[in-house]
Amino acid sequence: MCGIAGGTRVHPEAMEAALTSIHHRGPDSQGAWTSPRGDVMLGFVRLAIIDLNAAANQPMKCSRTGNMITFNGEIYNYRAVKSELIGLGWEFRTQSDTEVLLAAYAEWGPDCLSRVNGMYGFVLFDVQANRLFMGRDRVGKKPLYYSAFGLELTWASEIKAILALRPDLPRTIDESALNEYMHLGYIPGELSIYSHIRKLPAAHFALYDLATREFTMRRYWSLPAPSSAKIDEVEAAERLEEILLDAVRIRLESDVPIGILLSGGLDSSLVAAMAARQNNSLVAYSAQFDHATYDETATAASVAKHIGISHTIVPVDSESRGHLACLGVQFDEPFADNSLLPTYLVSRAIREHVTVALTGDGGDELFGGYDLYRQVLHERRWERIPRAARSLLGPAHRLLPVGKPGKNFLRRLPAQGAGRYRAVTGLPEDTGSSPLAPAVAARLACLPKDAKRAALEAALDQAHPSAGMTLLQKMTRLDFDSWLVDDVLVKVDRASMLTSIEVRSPLLDYRVAELAYSLPDHLRCDGTARKILLKRVARKYLPADFPFERKMGFNIPGTEWFASDWRLLLQELLHNGSQILDCKRVASLQEEHLKSRRYMRELFKIMMLAQFEQNYGGVLE
Repeated sequence: MCGIAGGTRVHPEAMEAALTSIHHRGPDSQGAWTSPRGDVMLGFVRLAIIDLNAAANQPMKCSRTGNMITFNGEIYNYRAVKSELIGLGWEFRTQSDTEVLLAAYAEWGPDCLSRVNGMYGFVLFDVQANRLFMGRDRVGKKPLYYSAFGLELTWASEIKAILALRPDLPRTIDESALNEYMHLGYIPGELSIYSHIRKLPAAHFALYDLATREFTMRRYWSLPAPSSAKIDEVEAAERLEEILLDAVRIRLESDVPIGILLSGGLDSSLVAAMAARQNNSLVAYSAQFDHATYDETATAASVAKHIGISHTIVPVDSESRGHLACLGVQFDEPFADNSLLPTYLVSRAIREHVTVALTGDGGDELFGGYDLYRQVLHERRWERIPRAARSLLGPAHRLLPVGKPGKNFLRRLPAQGAGRYRAVTGLPEDTGSSPLAPAVAARLACLPKDAKRAALEAALDQAHPSAGMTLLQKMTRLDFDSWLVDDVLVKVDRASMLTSIEVRSPLLDYRVAELAYSLPDHLRCDGTARKILLKRVARKYLPADFPFERKMGFNIPGTEWFASDWRLLLQELLHNGSQILDCKRVASLQEEHLKSRRYMRELFKIMMLAQFEQNYGGVLE
């Protein structure tokens, strides 16, 4: 696991600054390479996981073609791909997966991505074609940002490195991105907080012709269309178990210590149990917070004992003000998933023991695990009421005080189908007025709310018009394409890499995703039960008394903290004013939270936006 940065016509001092800014992603070694004509520079910081020898450092050169690459991530099936390439006459000087990718590209071109199974963001300089080849993994586990400002292409694993590479880059705030953030708490799709920086989407590659400066992008993988074929539950469970066991197996490959993040939930417990079947010397680590509501260590200990592996409970320091300041620098655009804090704290706590950790990320999106899915499915019956009537009833939510049962239900009542789910997940808390500065709020009011997810929903209808996708299929696909890649995976990557920990997620193996999204609803979530097929597999591995129906999540006592320490932190952040936020309105919202304890999510969103403005800044044009 590593960090990459580079660009056309980059100054060496700027590259040094960029690599310093992402040193946490690769503390083991650092390198840079400039093309003979000086028109391309590749930079790299390394966290050594596979083949610890210096020969595996990057930027790496292909011995046959002369192509150069910087690669962030892991190719889990590199041994199988390497064996195929050896059969085609290739020879290798290292045991690294990076060298395998270089050879795979030389042999198959961009189609090489259909042969590899992994998580990655990379840039390869094709010497003969005089072009750059950029790629990102199918699910979007690893990040890759780029900018085409000033007719020069720049890229990096994190935005802060692009800012270092291009000091002249205007820090113009993208109004659409800010608008999406205020509704979702994250910035979706290709957008970034800055107008001149974009994300390469998951499951895409791009080609940049250095002579013509032409930039083209192409999707190389998509989820399968929903299957109308009848699926036998027993056969489906056997297939899921087979794929999961192999997904775990290939993610246990490591030349450094590896452990398991065992939360006590279904997904991480199943991953731990399958890993223990293949390596019983692994150690499971569980976070213990000083707040009983968020403590699942008893369940985790029971699972570890049942599967026969060592278990270590890691106390997590909840003195969070200093940690939040650190994370505010690491998350170089606004990001408001409050579980970023425990993710970081757990990663930091286990770093002295391991360098790689397996997790259970992905199970909820793939197998219908969120309670919101059940809630929306349950509310379908209200769609029998004509939409015009529901639209008349919806505004009645304004008559109910915050926290009153039924208020949020009325707010989303007019929505239809997957639009109801977008309303559940995309509407900010009803605070009475916007926390943004009046001029900013007025400009954003003209923009569509939750535009990216609405566009994804429309794209689903167009992509599978004859498949007759169910509401559950739409909801989970929306989350796979937006919430998962732009929130969950961003959180895990930035928070863990800040501590130089590599996180691997077997449930997000693309083969598991393809199987999950081909399943009928009754094997995923039927409105009453969740993760139906996954639980069937898990019952073979977990204790009989495991709480299969419990769903806690990775949360923090933010409601209480905003009434104490975090209240002062937010005041300090806004002490010198803000161009984006209305400081008086924020102060009023804090006072309202002290009385009602209702505005934790909105206050966290405001706080992370304030931290971004303080650390990086930007202008609205």
